[in-house]
Amino acid sequence: MIIQLQMIRHGKTEAVDRMIYSGFSDLPLTEAGIAEIGSFIDMGLYHKADAYYSSGLMRAVQTLNLIAGQVKWKEIPQLKECNFGDFELHKHDDLMKNPNYVDWINDQTGNNVIPNGESTNQFHSRVEEGFRLLFSDANQNQTQSVMLTTHGGVIGYFITKYCDASLNFYEAMPSHGRGYLVAIEKNDEEFKVLNFERI
Repeated sequence: MIIQLQMIRHGKTEAVDRMIYSGFSDLPLTEAGIAEIGSFIDMGLYHKADAYYSSGLMRAVQTLNLIAGQVKWKEIPQLKECNFGDFELHKHDDLMKNPNYVDWINDQTGNNVIPNGESTNQFHSRVEEGFRLLFSDANQNQTQSVMLTTHGGVIGYFITKYCDASLNFYEAMPSHGRGYLVAIEKNDEEFKVLNFERI
């Protein structure tokens, strides 16, 4: 079965303006973020889908509601942004005084666990589980097109892992309100990316 996945990063929040980490922190969209999503809608950037999914965090749900209206949707909490734990709502420059933060950003193994948060590898494993759940649900319901509103880290990881390993994480991460259209072939417990394009 072929599934067409629209994978959209949520609109802008105050974390963008303040340049702070916002993973599990449940921030709403700003007025500017709402307006920008509206401009993308006017441009015809998004397409209707047969089924809708979201990480469940407020900014992702608001983005979905703006794009699709009050449609029914399913929450996949495994597709939340990375849990930055003690680093949440702090700036990079301020955190550079924290040895735990320095250890985390310099970690090459992905095993360094953020205090009260998660490691990069834990985040990746969680995201992989979330996509397996999404594709299995879509396959079970014979859903041919789906929309997912989620987060930059989730999308960046998926693209570098399954679509184009030549991209680095930051190249793959879309800007707010943007994303990818990805064709997925789902068979039993496996899935394969057939092609993808930026939205």
